[in-house]
Amino acid sequence: MLSRFTIIGSLLTWSRGEVNIQASRLDRFLISSEWNDIFRKINQIALPKVISDHNPIMLESGDWDSNPSYFKFENMWLNTEGFLEKIKICEKGKSIRGAFSLATTNRRKSSIQEEKANIMKLQVEIQQLAKAEEVSWRQKSRCLWLKERDRNTKFFHKVANSNRRTNCIDKLKVGDDITEDKDLIRGEILEFYQQLYIENESWRPTTRLEDVATLNGEEKIWLERPFEEAEVLVVIMNCAPDKAPGPDGYTMAFYQKAWEVIKYDIMGALQHFHQNDNLVRSCNATIIALIPKKKGATELRDYRSISLIGSVYKIASKLLAE
Repeated sequence: MLSRFTIIGSLLTWSRGEVNIQASRLDRFLISSEWNDIFRKINQIALPKVISDHNPIMLESGDWDSNPSYFKFENMWLNTEGFLEKIKICEKGKSIRGAFSLATTNRRKSSIQEEKANIMKLQVEIQQLAKAEEVSWRQKSRCLWLKERDRNTKFFHKVANSNRRTNCIDKLKVGDDITEDKDLIRGEILEFYQQLYIENESWRPTTRLEDVATLNGEEKIWLERPFEEAEVLVVIMNCAPDKAPGPDGYTMAFYQKAWEVIKYDIMGALQHFHQNDNLVRSCNATIIALIPKKKGATELRDYRSISLIGSVYKIASKLLAE
């Protein structure tokens, strides 16, 4: 089966006429699913016209640079036999006193990474492997509107590759030139956002608070009460399980599945936040992701920034909002 994919540089590839202009997209590459699996970084680029009234189309193919990636929890591990028992073993006999410790997060990460090979060996039956693969690609594709048990593994695989192809910043305008140099691209992005948040004005507007409604004593007490386990669980269960994780690498599906095991750590983190008015530094980390606003984006203003926050940060913010 052949499929189309995005063309960069021009939506229409043929045109003629100066007064009554006619234009159409006649030229394109079609790729098979096998080609898409092998050459995941595929682009077709419309080049400038020279003699013909058609744009030449150039095909780029290859793979993404193997940059180091942070730990990401795979939702397919949740379906592995003995998953909760593994988590319980990690928790048993290990006491974390006081504030939510970095050891809590690091312990889970190292334990899961060490046991990954053993966990995968448990998936010996074809049906289990097919299910695990489907859930994994569904998570990567972000197609939340399809049910996990629909047999759409190839579709999820295709969408995930398409997402990476669209979101990958492999070229960027630096000064007056378009560059593919990764170091120059990183430097340009860093400088852009450093300059964006520099404050040049010291003036502040004055605010009149006399007419602003205030809370009474009972409302203040209710607002400042400690977080309750029941309300925390409601927030966690209402979170989308497949959304992209933040710096801690854990999806909300992990918290939903392992709540009875890890709830003491979560409540400890929230208790620390309530008592000290701040989160542990590691929980406050954020990843900034750049999403293209249009196809063929080459300038930073063509990208929309979104923040991927850690799970505890997300839970705390939702609790405060509600």
